[in-house]
Amino acid sequence: LAGAVKHKLQVLQPQVRDEEGRAECLSREVEGEKQAPERAEAVVSSLNHRVQWIEEELDHRGMKVLENEALKNEEKMELQELLELKEAKHIAEGADRSRKSGSISGDS
Repeated sequence: LAGAVKHKLQVLQPQVRDEEGRAECLSREVEGEKQAPERAEAVVSSLNHRVQWIEEELDHRGMKVLENEALKNEEKMELQELLELKEAKHIAEGADRSRKSGSISGDS
């Protein structure tokens, strides 16, 4: 009887070790599952920060585009004013020449 019990113990010990290993593995798996929501929250938080940064960067770039467009418009207006001044000067010089030539011919 003692030999049969000893033999049965020898047969069952590897099974017990296997089951203990399986239980340990399942325990680690459960622990990992418990931490999954925390990891997911950390990922979501990180992504939210990234989205906020991207939105701020987009706003900043949009402002830069508007500033550049305003500068271009200002340069165009200055160029238009310069052209108008040149045209006015040309007209004034032409009128001045006409007046001078008219007064010269009127003096003769």
